[in-house]
Amino acid sequence: MKLNWFKAAQEQQSFGFYNDPKYQGENPKQDSYFKEWAETKGLSPKLLSELLPSSEVSSIYEIKMLLNQFGFDWKEVNLKRHTIIVVSFDEINETYVICDFEDPEIEKSENWLSNIFDHHLYDYIDYEDFNQNFWDDISDYYRLYHATDTKNKEEILKNGLLPMDKTRGMSNRSMGSAVFTTDDPDIVTDHYGPLVFEIDVAQMKKDGYMPTVTMEQPFEDVKAREQLASILGIQDTNYSSEYASEGLYENTVAFYGKIPPKYLKIHQE
Repeated sequence: MKLNWFKAAQEQQSFGFYNDPKYQGENPKQDSYFKEWAETKGLSPKLLSELLPSSEVSSIYEIKMLLNQFGFDWKEVNLKRHTIIVVSFDEINETYVICDFEDPEIEKSENWLSNIFDHHLYDYIDYEDFNQNFWDDISDYYRLYHATDTKNKEEILKNGLLPMDKTRGMSNRSMGSAVFTTDDPDIVTDHYGPLVFEIDVAQMKKDGYMPTVTMEQPFEDVKAREQLASILGIQDTNYSSEYASEGLYENTVAFYGKIPPKYLKIHQE
């Protein structure tokens, strides 16, 4: 029968026997080995990676007791459909996660997060209604911008901005027909043309004309990943940078509806 020194030690601790050398668990040599490691070399991911299987913990309660016993810096995080434990190692500025409580192992937070498929992110983070939040937050004088070629000037002034199904990059190729806008006119002229129209979004809302809007396709997942990174204590993330070469930007707003001429004026040409 395999001995469980940690469970035995916890039972003895609860009865006040833990400090008696006579009651040091069923495997006191193993207990002393990890205690000496922690005292001489400090708490580290390597120590915890060996301690977890050796202790035979198999529940979140036992894992938390073990972490407390050795003095690890940890927190329990209750996400949408999962609970995880995040362990911080400030000396090396890293965090690790424990997800499987029956057969626990640690994994560096960055690696764990990068291995989550985009469509599984929402098992951990709530989906945000971008359309609702966008229109709720619109205030007076809010403007967006659309860049295009100068040859389109007269047509747009006459008929407005019409949704177009033009591929802007591989990462958003399935977005369908939309009018793509941004809050920064300077970042789009290189990709889409020197003629920039200003869109009076605040007046659109006042008139009750509020077509459906979305973020640029990859960035909804980027935002969810960055939100989860913040919870895990991961710093200096820049998941959106890989899309810049395609001319895609995090602050792009796609309108699924025509923007009539009354809401447009030329910002730059």
